[in-house]
Amino acid sequence: MLNGTIPDEIGFLSNLELLELQENLFQGPIPSSIGNLQMLQNLNLHSAGLNSSIPKELSSCVNLTFLDLSKNNLTGSLPLSMAFLTRIEQLAISDNQLSGELHSSLLSNWTELVSLQLPNNKLSGVIPHEIELQMSTNSFTGTIPSTIGNLSKLVKLGLYGNQLSGNLPPEIGRMENLEELDFSFNKLQGSLPSSITSLQKITVFYVTSNNLSGSIPEDFGPTLLRNVSFSTNNFSGKLPPGICNGGNLVYIAANYNKLVGPIPGSLRNCTGLNRVRLEQNLLNGNVTDAFGIYPNLEFIDLGYNQLYGVLSSNWEKCTNLSDFRIPSNMISGNIPPGLGKLPNMQNLDLSDNQLTGRIPVELFGPSSLLLKLNVSSNQLSDGIPAKIGALVKLQYLDFSANNLSGPIPEELGNCQELYTCS
Repeated sequence: MLNGTIPDEIGFLSNLELLELQENLFQGPIPSSIGNLQMLQNLNLHSAGLNSSIPKELSSCVNLTFLDLSKNNLTGSLPLSMAFLTRIEQLAISDNQLSGELHSSLLSNWTELVSLQLPNNKLSGVIPHEIELQMSTNSFTGTIPSTIGNLSKLVKLGLYGNQLSGNLPPEIGRMENLEELDFSFNKLQGSLPSSITSLQKITVFYVTSNNLSGSIPEDFGPTLLRNVSFSTNNFSGKLPPGICNGGNLVYIAANYNKLVGPIPGSLRNCTGLNRVRLEQNLLNGNVTDAFGIYPNLEFIDLGYNQLYGVLSSNWEKCTNLSDFRIPSNMISGNIPPGLGKLPNMQNLDLSDNQLTGRIPVELFGPSSLLLKLNVSSNQLSDGIPAKIGALVKLQYLDFSANNLSGPIPEELGNCQELYTCS
């Protein structure tokens, strides 16, 4: 990697069109002589170790279409003179220490802008009506302007981690090319506009941790949707039945809401699911019928709902499953022995249900990676299998509030990593 400072003499290269110095170990500022490179179209200083402020002379590079200054230690504000970069199409200044207000006058000339990335700075002010894009983890306040719907070419919209309030404007539905939307960790309120069903190219849709309420639009289920999170809001009503109509869903989170009704039937066919978080709702229905076989599933939490039925043997075929949680429901029947054959299982929580029968010895295989096992508050009977001593990695064990009998097996002493046992 290159080090030292970028020499002032770089300004002598007056015919330069492309300058890429990213991922180096430079020290010091961006030289003001860079303003002499008036033919420059592409400047990449990403992760170059630079500090100080953005030189106002940069605005003389009027032919710039691509500028990446992200992941440095730049300070100060965005020079107002950067408004002269009228040909800029892609601008990335994320992960610096920039502060001050993002002036709408600064951006009004950037009519060719396609991508603007400003996350992880200390910028403030309201969001200008003329732009959008990646402005996450700053201190923006106010509402999302309705004119955001004019950004019909926009592909990614990231506004997470700000102080935005008010309702989501229905004009969002006009952003027909939008693929990724993230409004998480703001103070948005009201309901989701029905117009979000028009976002047919959307693959990522996150509104985590806001104050949103009402029903999720019933017809929401874009064909290309891969990642969706409604978690930690005040949503009521049902999950959209066609949320996985396209069969592409990998991640779904709707935990910590007030959702009711059954698990959407379309999830049964989403064989690519990797993570599912639906805990802390009022969901009901037969868990036996709700889920299929998911070879890529690693994590699922259905706890604290009103689900009933028995645990299907299909769970034994989710061979990558490492975390299975379904506490505080109304699950009945026996614990499927095949859960003990899952090679990656680390956390199994079946507590506070209506499970009966014995604790299957298959849970205690010699190659088990199990760290946490909680089957408390059920109706399990018979004794504790001596094979429990094979769980040498076990840290948390809870068999309490069942109908177990017999002695505590001395083999439990082999579980030397155990810190909680009840």
